[in-house]
Amino acid sequence: MDAKTIAIIIALVIAAIGFYQKVQHRKEGSTVSRSRDFAAYSETFTLRHVSDDEFTAAVKASAPHARAGESMHGNAAKLVFEGSFGAELVRTEQTDEKSVYTFRFTNWKSRYGVPNDEEEMNLLLTAVERMFVSLDPNTKVVSQKEDITTKRSIL
Repeated sequence: MDAKTIAIIIALVIAAIGFYQKVQHRKEGSTVSRSRDFAAYSETFTLRHVSDDEFTAAVKASAPHARAGESMHGNAAKLVFEGSFGAELVRTEQTDEKSVYTFRFTNWKSRYGVPNDEEEMNLLLTAVERMFVSLDPNTKVVSQKEDITTKRSIL
């Protein structure tokens, strides 16, 4: 076999592994099917009042960053996820009746209009959604298109 054939075989194996992982994540329920531009939307979660301790315990229990390979730091008012892409979860309102949090992706690299880390971003978003539903099964979710600025390379 020549080098070109070996390179094609390696590329096919890598593509097959990626496809298999995507299918497995869907079967496990770790991810859900989303539109191609899901990263451009923020999600606002409105749920019953959640104390700081309860929120911290839910974050530790669900570890939303772990499956996505991201590091996480912050507190009950703001969590920042960092890695090959960025995201944040911010408490925007806290009353005796309700808590409101907004999740958004802050930065990512894309190719041909699709995030390079689409599967990992989907894993993180799905984990955050599940965390809020575990805190309050009646959580209301509103998605809103963000105003995205794009940096294009010269080359």
